[in-house]
Amino acid sequence: MRESRTENALKNSLAGLALRAVSILSRFILRTAFLRVLGNEYAGLTGVFTDILNVLALAQAGLESSLLYALYRPLAENDMPRAALLLRFYRRAFLCVGAGMAAAGVLVAPFLSFIVKDIPAVREDIRLIFLLFVLDAAASCCLAVRPALLKARQHARTVSRYAIAAECAECLLSVALLLVCKRFAVWLFIHLTVDLVKNALLWRAAGREGEGLFAREVARLDPAERRRRIEDTLFLTAYDLSGAAINSTDSIFISLFCGTAEVAVVGNYMLIVNSVKGAIEQVAAAVKPGVGNLAVTETPEKQRQIFRRMDLAYFCAACWGGACLFSLLNPFVGGIWMGPAYQVPDLTAALITLNFHIAVMVYPVEAFRTANGLFARGWGRPIATAALNLLLDGALGSVWGVDGILLATAVSRVLTQVWFDPYLLGRYAFRQSARCYYVRYVLRAALASAVCAATWFVCSLIPVANVYAAFACRAVVSAVLPPLLLSVFLCRDPDWRCLTASARKIVKTMVKI
Repeated sequence: MRESRTENALKNSLAGLALRAVSILSRFILRTAFLRVLGNEYAGLTGVFTDILNVLALAQAGLESSLLYALYRPLAENDMPRAALLLRFYRRAFLCVGAGMAAAGVLVAPFLSFIVKDIPAVREDIRLIFLLFVLDAAASCCLAVRPALLKARQHARTVSRYAIAAECAECLLSVALLLVCKRFAVWLFIHLTVDLVKNALLWRAAGREGEGLFAREVARLDPAERRRRIEDTLFLTAYDLSGAAINSTDSIFISLFCGTAEVAVVGNYMLIVNSVKGAIEQVAAAVKPGVGNLAVTETPEKQRQIFRRMDLAYFCAACWGGACLFSLLNPFVGGIWMGPAYQVPDLTAALITLNFHIAVMVYPVEAFRTANGLFARGWGRPIATAALNLLLDGALGSVWGVDGILLATAVSRVLTQVWFDPYLLGRYAFRQSARCYYVRYVLRAALASAVCAATWFVCSLIPVANVYAAFACRAVVSAVLPPLLLSVFLCRDPDWRCLTASARKIVKTMVKI
C-alpha cells in the first residue's frame, strides 16, 4: 500500500530526529575528548578545514537540490523511464563535480597559510590533513546520486539509519583510540574510513530500493533538456553559495581576525546551536519531497494553506529553541561543560541566538521556493546575500571581532533573504501579495523577543547556588515557559488550532508506529 505524504513525512522526520539526537550526543562526546586530549589548536583547525570544504562542496549541494526537483514530477506520475534518464545524467554530473572538488582542494592547499592565522603547532602537516579532508568530501560526492533518489522518493529514513550507525561507530572508535593513542591522525583515519564505508553501504542499499532504475539502459537527455538541468544546478548552486557565505565562512573570518583558538571557543557554542538547528532542519528536509509532490498535484490555494501552517510551526520552533539557547548556553558551556575560560559574553550569545531564529524562519520559504522551481527567478538574491555577508564580515569583524562577524550574518540575511524570497513565493507560486507575510513576520519577531526576554529574566531570578541544580531549574523554566506564553498569545489563531489538532493526530500515529 502506498504511503501518504503525511505518513512519509512523519516517518522521515522521526528518523531524522533520531539521527540528530545521536549526532548531538556523539559529537558532544567526541568534541569533549578532542579538546581534552588534543586541545584547542586541533579543534579550531578541524573547524576551519570543514568550513573550507563546505564552500568547495557547493556544486554538490546544488546538484542534489536540482536532482530532487527534477524527480518530483516523474516519481509523482510513476514515470520510471523518465526518472532513469535523469539519474543517468546526474550520476555523471556528480562524478564530474567530485573530481572538480578534488582539483580545487589541491589548488587551495598551498595557500592554507594565508587562511589559517597563526598556524597552530601541530605534529602533522596541515596540508596533508586538508587534502585528506578533501579526499573524503570528493568520494562522498561521487557516491551521492543514489541517496538523493531515496530522498526524492520520500525514503530519507533509510539514509538516516545508515548515518546513525556511522555516527555511533565513529564516536566509539574515536574516543577509545584517542584516549589510548592521543594522536590526531588516529581520529582522522577513523573518520575517513567510517565515512567511506557508510557511503558505500548506502550506495548499495539505494540501488536495491531503486527498483532497477540504475540498471536501465537509457538514452541521453536531449541538448535542450541537458542545458536546462545545468542551468537549474547553477541557479541552485547560487543559493547554496549564499548559505555557505552565511554559515561556513564565519570560522574563516574568526580565524583571520582572532586566531584559531577563538574558532574553537565559538565552535563549542555553534556545535550546540547547529545541533538544535540541525534537528529542525532534519524535519524540514523530511517534508521537502512532500512539498514537492504538493506543488505538482495541488492548487496555489492549497499550497498557501499548508505554507501558513508550516510557517507558524517553524516560528514556534524558532521561538522556543531561541529562548532555550539564550537562557542555557552560557550556564552550560561555562558552568558545566568546559569551564569559565570557554564562556562568551552575553552579547555574543544573543547574536548567536538571533542568527538561529532567522535561519529557522526561512526553512518553510526555502522548501516551497524549491518545490515550485523558483530558483531560476531571483537568482541574483543569493549572490547579493553572499557578497553582502562577506563584505560585512570583513568590515565589522575587523572592528568588533566575533560579535561583528555574527552581526554581519544577521544583517545580510534581513536585508536580502528575509524579505525577497517570500515576495518571490507570493508572486509566482501563491499568486498573492507577500504583504500579509511581512506583517506576520514583524509581529512574530516582537513576540519571540518578548518570550526570549521573559524566559531569560525568570531564569535569572533562580536563587540556587549549586551550578548543576541551577542549570536544571533553568532548563525546566526554558522548557515550560515559552510554549505556555505562545499558547496564550496564539490561541485565537486558526492556524494554531489546526496545528494543535494535527499534533494530536501525529501523537496517535506515532503510537501506532
